[in-house]
Amino acid sequence: MKEQVKKVKEYIWQKYVDYVHPESEDVVEGEAVGILERHYATVDPADDPECYYLGIVLFELAFQNPEV
Repeated sequence: MKEQVKKVKEYIWQKYVDYVHPESEDVVEGEAVGILERHYATVDPADDPECYYLGIVLFELAFQNPEV
């Protein structure tokens, strides 16, 4: 799970912060949300200084699907 979380965080940073084409093509944003939600169900966000990644992807997905 730790490797998945790292891969998802890298993808989100590259796509939404650096605005570059993400190196990893196999991250699906809907699945990224689930991976991060499962991660934070077991890890206190106060113990992970990078807890903002879930917020970034949820924010971006909200603009992609405004009807949801």
